[in-house]
Amino acid sequence: MSSTDTSSERTQSEGSRTVIARVDREYQWRTRLAIATSTFIVVMALTGLSMWLLPFSVLNQIQVMVHTTIGVVLLLPVSWYTLRHWLVYRRHLMSHEAERTKGPEELIDVVRAYLK
Repeated sequence: MSSTDTSSERTQSEGSRTVIARVDREYQWRTRLAIATSTFIVVMALTGLSMWLLPFSVLNQIQVMVHTTIGVVLLLPVSWYTLRHWLVYRRHLMSHEAERTKGPEELIDVVRAYLK
């Protein structure tokens, strides 16, 4: 098994498969796209819940328009972030990978690599 270090992640090659042992999560959470996606989810949830729970009024009619407009405008960037997030984390070492290790020493190494 070979290993390569970069500034944001450490990779381990296992035959033809590459596993990312560590991703720079702080950097990933601070990207503008991650912040915009988080904001999008909160705004859509709040406006959707208010439209559902509050009595129908002029304010709710305006919120329907705002909710729909924001949803349409931000659908592509949020989809892009979701795809990018999946591509980054799909090779990330998951907890079920630790279960397939050969012994306690290897498990400790996996946990240490994850926590670094």
